[in-house]
Amino acid sequence: MLPLLAFPLLIPAVQCLILMSVMFLVSGISSLKRTGRRVEEGASWAEAVEPGPLIHVAAIALLAALVVQLRALMYYGPSFFPEDTCILHANIQAPPSSHDAFPISTVCPYGLDPGGVEIVPAWTNPTIAVLVAAAAVILAAAYAVHRRRT
Repeated sequence: MLPLLAFPLLIPAVQCLILMSVMFLVSGISSLKRTGRRVEEGASWAEAVEPGPLIHVAAIALLAALVVQLRALMYYGPSFFPEDTCILHANIQAPPSSHDAFPISTVCPYGLDPGGVEIVPAWTNPTIAVLVAAAAVILAAAYAVHRRRT
């Protein structure tokens, strides 16, 4: 029942992510135009680039990672009735044999298979890792731009 309760909470989060993405995209495009004008005026790329739009893109990446993480935890994690988790996702009437928050993993027991069945999609954890790594690289670039300007 928890996935049905989590769905209404997911819609505003996705809407905020889309709105932020559009706003930051417009901000990034205008920043690129300003950067292009500065380079045409004779400034170097290091002097012309602004760290603000880079920080916005890093914030979008971190927010997207958070949305993926929370969605996976709410949808595939055991709720108040853990046996419902395995019934909904693996058609097995048993509580999960193991659950971890990161890397997100929920394993349901399956017949004679000692390892069980992983019900969290395989793309979930790599997506979170790539988004967080991209945000870290972008923040490092913004910091480098800031240090070069000061």
